[in-house]
Amino acid sequence: MLVELVGGLAKAILNMPDEIDLYERAILLVFYLTEAAVILLRVDPRFTSQGFHVDCPVDPIGRVLRSYDTYDVAPCSACGAMVNTHHNAACLIRDKGLFQYSSP
Repeated sequence: MLVELVGGLAKAILNMPDEIDLYERAILLVFYLTEAAVILLRVDPRFTSQGFHVDCPVDPIGRVLRSYDTYDVAPCSACGAMVNTHHNAACLIRDKGLFQYSSP
C-alpha cells in the first residue's frame, strides 16, 4: 500500500519504531537526568488533526478546519485563528493521555 506523506507530524508518526524498548530507554534516560517519574501510555491518535482548537477563546470551542491544501496551518471554525495543526494535534494527544491516566 502506497501512502502519501504530507506534513512533518505524519512523517514522524509513520517513522516511529514499533519496539517498546526504545521508549523504555528514553523513559529511563529522562528519569536518570531529571528524577521525574514518566509513565508510558498508548494513546489513539486518530482524528486529532481535525479535532478541537486547543487554545480557542470562543465558547463553544471551534474545530480545526483542515482541507486538502492546509496541512500545517488551518483556520479555527469559531475564532478564525490560523492554527498550527501539528502543535494542536500534539496537545490533543497529550490531553487524551492525561484523561486516560486520570480515569479510573
